[in-house]
Amino acid sequence: MELNNEIFKRLSQYKIDGAQGFLSNYEGERKSRQKGQSQEFSDYRPYYAGDDIRLIDWNAYGRTDQYHIKLYEEERETRITILLDHSASMGISENKRGFTKTMVILLAYVGLSAGDSIRIVTQSESGKFIGTEYFKGVDKQHVIRQKLDDLKWEGAFSVDGVVKDITFAKGVTVVISDFLYEGYALLHGHLKFANQHIIGVQLLTQETLEPSFLGPHEFENVENGELLELDLTVSVLKAYHEKLNQHLEGVETLLTSNGDRYVFLDADDDKG
Repeated sequence: MELNNEIFKRLSQYKIDGAQGFLSNYEGERKSRQKGQSQEFSDYRPYYAGDDIRLIDWNAYGRTDQYHIKLYEEERETRITILLDHSASMGISENKRGFTKTMVILLAYVGLSAGDSIRIVTQSESGKFIGTEYFKGVDKQHVIRQKLDDLKWEGAFSVDGVVKDITFAKGVTVVISDFLYEGYALLHGHLKFANQHIIGVQLLTQETLEPSFLGPHEFENVENGELLELDLTVSVLKAYHEKLNQHLEGVETLLTSNGDRYVFLDADDDKG
């Protein structure tokens, strides 16, 4: 997908909504907020460059020596975590890497332009998961792009690492992954316990969905280097498709049956 100003202009009319859907229309809500509908106090948040200085709470500044803005119930921002699987299997092709990075850029832009806070969680070379600070404002888009450019696509995605290393504030977590591992149910349970609305974005390539070769082949597990010799016959491919479909249905059912969202994307589809 080629990113251009028209795409970003259209995306600025939406917000990430884990409770009601994947992306929901935001244009009308944005206009109504400018008028200030509700006077029911909800919370504070730090002042960011570009905010209306008339909204600064000077009493809070006097107590903390820091600028804060009062939030009212309808204006309370959503904290959004983009949990990115950049394992070797996600980086197996240029298309898959590029598609994944594009998804992060677009989703981050939607959240930032809607006034929400966005952080990116990635896995270090040592296997430890690290979350960025929560970014605020579309001017932080370049920081996210640099983070993506610096990623290494290697190793295996560790569900245990997410559980051990990352804490979550109540909000929305977007998991971008091929979900080609058995621990996705554990990950889902951990996120639900942390009060997350979950959006699972599953990316697979055509080679994974529809292998187009027959005969003896040697396959390498790109995440651990293990080799497997296999004679691909029609019956073997049939069994593979059945197993893959069961796995995909399991991921979708787990998410949708718990009130979360499931989005499937073909990483080789350049029309998206």
